[in-house]
Amino acid sequence: ISRYARLAWDTLNNAWNQWVLSYGPRRQRDFLAHLGWDSWRAQALALGTGMALFLGLLGLYLLRRHPSRDPVLAAYQRFCNKLARRGLAKRPQEGPWDFARRVREALPEKAGEVETITRYYIALRYGPSPGGYRVERLKRLVARFRP
Repeated sequence: ISRYARLAWDTLNNAWNQWVLSYGPRRQRDFLAHLGWDSWRAQALALGTGMALFLGLLGLYLLRRHPSRDPVLAAYQRFCNKLARRGLAKRPQEGPWDFARRVREALPEKAGEVETITRYYIALRYGPSPGGYRVERLKRLVARFRP
């Protein structure tokens, strides 16, 4: 049985070597003709279809990937959305402190909460890596905030 397996392996190895080493333009033409791609138009069509399929699948993959959402930024955006519903939308040019100042002027009774949320946001967003408990604290502060 061992001799038979060795002979079978040698036969496969020889056939592979013959195919690879003798692969030239003529063999390529014969192979493509066997596939039905003997004209340059068929080859161009197959290449274009393959590229379109590849690019389409790549596009779907990239569209389906969701970037990981920053929980600190998400909490601050919820805070801003609550204030926007109250008529205090954050302006594009406003930083967190400028926005907080404007909100404190418009809602003096909420000045303490606005100050605390803004301090937490800035510390977590721009400071060293935040601890999970501090992120959860910011989320709770924003959830309880009622402008």
